[in-house]
Amino acid sequence: MVNSKHIEQGLARWLDIELMPQLPQDGWKKVVAGAAMAIVLKRSEQMLQNLSHSPFMTALEISNDDGEIDIDLIAQEVKANTPDKGFIIDMPLIGSMTIKKQDIENLHHMIKEAANGYH
Repeated sequence: MVNSKHIEQGLARWLDIELMPQLPQDGWKKVVAGAAMAIVLKRSEQMLQNLSHSPFMTALEISNDDGEIDIDLIAQEVKANTPDKGFIIDMPLIGSMTIKKQDIENLHHMIKEAANGYH
């Protein structure tokens, strides 16, 4: 189980290492992507706290009363249900990105590292 801060830290690292290098190294797409990622990260803690206390998450026992989220179970099931070719996320103004099982594994690993105090 991890808290919203761990997810935020792991996601920030994943975006910096995995997503940003795939974008052009200069130009407006890099600026827009950087600004969008910063906004997502600034709002992610509150969004994750709200999500962790949702009836859906508690009914599936994915989160507990402290707002911690079972990231191991989520990663396991998302990875198991991801096609071998991955799935595409369309990002307005930026373009599309294919998320593969290894991307999910990398994100999961970075969140777990954040939870264990490694950065």
